[in-house]
Amino acid sequence: MPTPLLPILAQQAPPAPQPVPPGGPPVPPVVRETTILEPPTKIFGRDYDQPPVIAIPVLLACLALVSIIVERVASWLVKKLTSRTKTTVDDAFVKGLPKLVRTVLVFVALTVVVQALAHDPARLETWTRVVRAVGIIAVGLVVTRVGLSMVDAWVRDRPQMSPVGPGIKLALKIAVIPVLLVTVLQVFGVEIAAFLTVLGVGSLAVALALQDILKNIFSGIQLVLDQPIRPGDFISIDDGKVRGTVLEIGLRSTKLRTTENNVAILPNANLANALIVNMDSVDPTFVHTVAIGVAYASDSRRVHQMLTTEAQRAVDEIPELVKQAPIVAFAGFGDSALNFTVAVRVARFSQRADTSTELHHRLLARLNAEGIEIPFPTRTVLVRPDGARPPI
Repeated sequence: MPTPLLPILAQQAPPAPQPVPPGGPPVPPVVRETTILEPPTKIFGRDYDQPPVIAIPVLLACLALVSIIVERVASWLVKKLTSRTKTTVDDAFVKGLPKLVRTVLVFVALTVVVQALAHDPARLETWTRVVRAVGIIAVGLVVTRVGLSMVDAWVRDRPQMSPVGPGIKLALKIAVIPVLLVTVLQVFGVEIAAFLTVLGVGSLAVALALQDILKNIFSGIQLVLDQPIRPGDFISIDDGKVRGTVLEIGLRSTKLRTTENNVAILPNANLANALIVNMDSVDPTFVHTVAIGVAYASDSRRVHQMLTTEAQRAVDEIPELVKQAPIVAFAGFGDSALNFTVAVRVARFSQRADTSTELHHRLLARLNAEGIEIPFPTRTVLVRPDGARPPI
């Protein structure tokens, strides 16, 4: 019997039927080993007249040519379709498409080699499953990398979504593991019903154990997507119980720099359910109102004109005030004074302290210079003789 060229790749040809001698046991069939130099080559159930040593390189060359053509045509077509969009997410997909095409065609090439070299049905089935499992894992990893690059592009297009970017990437990496594991087990014919049951029960147990954390994470995603607040906004929470500038919106918590220059860390679940007043959401300017009371003996029209003039001078000279005419109003009659209000617009709510202080100094100095009295609250008590009734 001739020695095969590659014993590792040598296959067994189907045994020839042997006659059974009368009255005796059957004679074992004569087994003849074939090599890669002997035709035919069987691929996907079809026989080729050429031996594997010739058929396999020819088929691989054809696959390489098809790979180049498919890769270039697909890239050209997708680029033409995505060039009309402003987002870079599709550009990330185009960048990862050639690697995906090459991975799929390498998987097809390995399948061709296995089909050509493995004539034994049992061995063919085993190697086919191995190649299929490796191909599924390779394609899954490539698809995952393309997905991660698309998430990065999406975050670059929308910087406000940067807090949820790492979370989406982590979830994608975690989700691909059980999917690939279940798929590979199915390829090898492993019963996965019990595995899925255990996985479901384990997921439920983890979800219950991490209930508070998951609640904060989903609340953080809601805050990022809905965008009621953004980094840099000055907000007031629950009627001023907490005030500060938003520093960072994370998946689990949000950081604020309070007016006392401290950092407050708020769980996103609490923040999502709280009453939030955003001072910088639509219009960052803030209306500051000053209440002033003058004595009843004062000339109301003169006071009104004086407050208007001084407030306008403050608007012109204080840079933090918006260049807009102030509003001065005679608000009404108080118990001890005539009440006026002066309203000016501050550029940012966070600048209100210094600005209001300067404005108050100016108004008080002008009232003192004009000799206008700011009365103290007074109460008049009338003492009558015993038994006397007040006049009706």
